[in-house]
Amino acid sequence: MNIYFSGIGGVGLAPLSMIALKCGFKIRGSDSKPSLSSAELEKLGVKITYQQSYEEIELAYSEQPFEWLIITAALKNDHPHIQFAKDRNIKISKRDELLNFVLKEKKLKLIAVAGTHGKTTTTAMIVWMFKQAKIPVSYLIGSSISFGPAGDYEEGSEYFVLECDEFDKNFLNFHPEISLVTSLDYDHPDTYTTQKDYYESFQQFLGQTKNAICLWETDSKKLDLSGNRAKTFTFAENIEPNSSYLKLIKLPGEHNRRNGFLAISAVDFALGEMKKLGEKVELDSEKLNQFLTIFPGTIRRFEKISEGLYSDYAHHPTEIEATTQLAKEVQQMGGFKKLVIVYQPHQNLRQLEKSIQDGYQNCFAGTDKLYWLTTYLSREPKNVEVLEPLEIAKNLEGFSINQTENEANSSKFSAINYSGKLIGKFSELNEELSLDIQNELDCGNLVVAFGAGNIDEFVRGLK
Repeated sequence: MNIYFSGIGGVGLAPLSMIALKCGFKIRGSDSKPSLSSAELEKLGVKITYQQSYEEIELAYSEQPFEWLIITAALKNDHPHIQFAKDRNIKISKRDELLNFVLKEKKLKLIAVAGTHGKTTTTAMIVWMFKQAKIPVSYLIGSSISFGPAGDYEEGSEYFVLECDEFDKNFLNFHPEISLVTSLDYDHPDTYTTQKDYYESFQQFLGQTKNAICLWETDSKKLDLSGNRAKTFTFAENIEPNSSYLKLIKLPGEHNRRNGFLAISAVDFALGEMKKLGEKVELDSEKLNQFLTIFPGTIRRFEKISEGLYSDYAHHPTEIEATTQLAKEVQQMGGFKKLVIVYQPHQNLRQLEKSIQDGYQNCFAGTDKLYWLTTYLSREPKNVEVLEPLEIAKNLEGFSINQTENEANSSKFSAINYSGKLIGKFSELNEELSLDIQNELDCGNLVVAFGAGNIDEFVRGLK
């Protein structure tokens, strides 16, 4: 089969292109500009052009006719590639339809990792354990990992592990063998207008699961799981102090240990199913724990950029609270003097949600200094006022502003007083912030940059 990928270098389509290539499909594609992912594909012989016009795709078709156009969710209906495919009656799909085709074609059982927070790390943990056990596994993860490509197909795999995203109700396109829900916390107001809509979508997703569901007890209480055909394993929230699983997991961060527990539970179940089919699997939960203890992590999930400087994707208050707790552990273990957080809010629509605003109250607990940046704007509705940093940050527990008269009407305040401590300031991504961060590092402090926008690119440029 010949497939054309429009947006082939993006985080969604690049790993899927790699999977299609390894499955034996002939692929070609284009993007608006080169990327590290597209460069990797080109090394493997994939022809990629860096313009997206009607003429460009017409030429590509004349050189190598294709039966299927795979597009990113970002393409609008009037895009020239979509118009070209419609003119020639070529099948047009987003990535989910192709992935389901691969699952069926290769007879793979799907392990789907869903949830508001922790999907990427938990998916990577499951893949890591399969790899450490030398059991073939195929997978697709929404981030780069240090121990393989973000997407891979391995001949002989029985399972395909997928980070199953709820954005745009993406995860409802799948019918997994095993499903995990790492957490449930209302998000994506641009897709789900109410919390009820959000929870009902997860309920539907779990109802589509065939064999086993793993989730926390408090999350299961938010859903109606009665009538589900899959076995449901719910775990009590206080499991950590008494669990032999978690005692062996030496990963820093309570949320990492909890995600690890769910990952082990899912892999343990999958291996048990393989044993029932007569396959030789000499592994138990204790061995899986040992594998997880040396889990190397993923890119942008508390990723070390340089000594004392880390980058994390956290942008929701629950994620921030969990990662701040992890950072405190690392600060204490590493002997850093103070914990400094540089936070870039993501998406103005998220900040406008009352539930999200309220959630900032305690999520930076334990922070010694905080740099609060202007919001990174993404997928914003028109004619909606963009909130200034002061409006977003004002509900922090113990929050007040030290300001001069000239600063009274400005979003750029000189200092934030948080829980009785003068701990930081509003800031921009500029040379002044670069110098501030370097000064914090020179003072022996641990600096962690939070956000889903361009803060990661900024701190990588500080090395």
